[in-house]
Amino acid sequence: EVPPAIENPEAVENSFILFGYILLSTAGLLIVIKFKKSFIRILEAVVVFLASWVTFDLLIPYEIGFLSLGFFLAIILTGWKMLRPTLTSQNFAAVISGAGAGALIGSSLGILPSLVFIMILSAYDFVSVFITKHMIHLAKAITERPTAFTIAVPHKFKKLTYIGIKKAK
Repeated sequence: EVPPAIENPEAVENSFILFGYILLSTAGLLIVIKFKKSFIRILEAVVVFLASWVTFDLLIPYEIGFLSLGFFLAIILTGWKMLRPTLTSQNFAAVISGAGAGALIGSSLGILPSLVFIMILSAYDFVSVFITKHMIHLAKAITERPTAFTIAVPHKFKKLTYIGIKKAK
């Protein structure tokens, strides 16, 4: 049975539930970084696939058999990001995945719960950056390799063609 708070986007409890998911995800990422950094790449692929699937399904609601076109586009995007990691694939995956994650959060929170969530997240951000400093550790670990969790801009634009990850700052 679904709890009543989750069914109602105007319930302020959703802010705390979502924040709890963020705490669990952060703890999971810190554990992965400490013990098995290579798992971040698998986690990234799963997140890119699921979030971009949501985005593509919302943008292109077309079914092919029992699967949607968005499912196949999400596989293509994830494969492109993982097999050919360029700034273009990294940034495109970040934008599409961010849109999917934003759509899920936006549809599960009303205006008041969103404001409460932003206040909770702001306080958590302050504590995690300036007091416990675990967010700095997370950011350094995630930005060591080009992941879809970040958006990168090349230092110099000579041509608008293939820009490898190593040329970006």
